[in-house]
Amino acid sequence: MRDDIPVGQARFDIDNHIAEVSYSIARKHRGKGYATKMLDLATEQLLMDRTEVRKIIARIKVDN
Repeated sequence: MRDDIPVGQARFDIDNHIAEVSYSIARKHRGKGYATKMLDLATEQLLMDRTEVRKIIARIKVDN
């Protein structure tokens, strides 16, 4: 959130103690450094809520 406006979203799909992250930043907010902070916050929350997660992976599209 920035000034009460959502700038992006993150989610984790969890299977067998492995969490795969997917995230998106709203087009007009891209390139402003939000992704790093958002992933830090999302990962911190995941590990507090789901202590069984042992590994987090992300698949990055080549054109991103």
